[in-house]
Amino acid sequence: VIQKPRWEYHPPGYYDEGALGELRRAVISSYSETLDPDHAAVLGGVVMGERSSLPRDLVRAFRQAGAMHLLVASGSNVAFALLLAAGSARLLGASRAQSFVAGALGALLYTLCAGADPPLVRGFLMTAAALAGYFLGRNPGAFQGLVLSCWALALWDPHVVFNAGFQMSFAACFGLVASSKAWRPPPRWPAPARFVAGVFFASLAAQIAITPVIAAHFRQVSLAALFSNVLLVPMSGALMYAGFALTGVHWVAPGLDRPVGGLVDLALACFEWLVRFFAAWGLTWRTPPPGPVFLAVYYAAVICLWCRRDKKEYNTSE
Repeated sequence: VIQKPRWEYHPPGYYDEGALGELRRAVISSYSETLDPDHAAVLGGVVMGERSSLPRDLVRAFRQAGAMHLLVASGSNVAFALLLAAGSARLLGASRAQSFVAGALGALLYTLCAGADPPLVRGFLMTAAALAGYFLGRNPGAFQGLVLSCWALALWDPHVVFNAGFQMSFAACFGLVASSKAWRPPPRWPAPARFVAGVFFASLAAQIAITPVIAAHFRQVSLAALFSNVLLVPMSGALMYAGFALTGVHWVAPGLDRPVGGLVDLALACFEWLVRFFAAWGLTWRTPPPGPVFLAVYYAAVICLWCRRDKKEYNTSE
């Protein structure tokens, strides 16, 4: 974990002025006009990564529940935006290739509107690398996209490596990519059980990868994230789509925004209740920042755990 407190990273594409800034503010405004203030603040964080109006006690609850990352626009948000744009294009009759292009443009627009922070740029560059691999007929490897996006951001601004968001985003993504083959639910399990187990394994992998980073920057760790994210991560994805839908209704059919907002309010109330429920478990501890020797041993063990190859891959005689 690299720290250099005197540097403050400013994203290369943070568009707070002009059309993109107006679009961002209009989206957030549509929530404040139709939802409970606390719920509007939560939805603004889930959709756009805007957390300035969140009450302190709610911020503390998200941190203690290990769910603070859900209020930070990241690569998963970029993926949701891509799927929404690509799916919409597909419904309108676009071909598969055209829908992928529409998805990439939607992901780019979202990345810029949401602030182009390191996690967003990382997600978009990985998406672009995957799409390039698809159109070139190559295997769109997630790890290659992760490395390329890391190098691109570091070349654009070397100071970004001192940014907590950059470190947490790439550590979590590495955990997800590296553990995806090592930790996989057995195919004989029922589909619902595989889904729950997959979310748990993904949450565990991300938590293992980012725990030293969190300890270094925030001087605390939370084990509640292992359990809270099984429910909160899928809910945050649904809430992001609900946020887009609410904004669309608010702009296109203002008379319907109140009933739609009531449904979104109910979903956000459940989301907030779960956050406070997991925060009340008290599984958060203060911890000193880890030293370089501990970090080297820790991540070496993690790499050995996830990056081992199955011997069957090399057995070609059967």
